[in-house]
Amino acid sequence: MPFRIDVHLLDPSYQASTLDRGAAEWPPHPYRVFCGLVSVADPRDPVQDAALQWLEQQPAPTVRVPEHTAEAEAPRGAWVPTNAVEKKPAA
Repeated sequence: MPFRIDVHLLDPSYQASTLDRGAAEWPPHPYRVFCGLVSVADPRDPVQDAALQWLEQQPAPTVRVPEHTAEAEAPRGAWVPTNAVEKKPAA
């Protein structure tokens, strides 16, 4: 039974590199989605645990990325993490 997961990035910038760090990773690797799901799952919930176990046993997914994205139009030549944080105004 095929299913679909749509991923919408919450931050306007995406910072990840290929394994050799020679280029920006685009599109994001499916393992990043799986790791994100694991990070927010409740380890005490047997339904969530069963869903994650089922998902990790599935064959590799087909990844479709919109044709006109910033990364597709002008891929980055380098990747540097900024560790940017949003400063909150003093109370």
